[in-house]
Amino acid sequence: MTETMTDRDVDGVGGEVGQAARGDDAELDVGMARAAVAEQVAETSVAAMTGRIGLGLVIDRLNQRITSAVSFASQVAGLASMLVLPDTPIVLAIGCVVFGLSVGNVITLPSLIVQREFAARSFGLVIGLSSTIGYVALAFGPVLLGVARDVTGGYGLALGICIALQLAAAALVLLKRGA
Repeated sequence: MTETMTDRDVDGVGGEVGQAARGDDAELDVGMARAAVAEQVAETSVAAMTGRIGLGLVIDRLNQRITSAVSFASQVAGLASMLVLPDTPIVLAIGCVVFGLSVGNVITLPSLIVQREFAARSFGLVIGLSSTIGYVALAFGPVLLGVARDVTGGYGLALGICIALQLAAAALVLLKRGA
């Protein structure tokens, strides 16, 4: 189980942070004005706050694994819209909001899953391991996407990497402990 939690954390955090760190550059690449990009970053932030608060009100009544997978899938939907229609400002705005609604859930949901599925005496060890590996992904997500952008000259591959990581995270989080 720890391996599954860790793999999912690496995939999800790497994709989420990579997009957040490099997304504004991608929008500038398609010729959006800096003010419009700033507005979309703000919209993403408001959506993230709204999503985290909204989920916080009901998460104790939901299956956290399924909720995590849905969270990753919603990020895939937001990123895919940006990838498919990068020159359409309204699509970029909607994609940012959809992506934003679940930003941060990859940080908060693992502790709830661990609390539910592990003995209390293991909580610190499992969260410590998961968090440490997840934060390594935080450091390397933007680098990986920056290299992909530099190699290809655009953000298509970078967004594709984020989508693949989010899909992998969605699948991994659905694996049950001991599976």
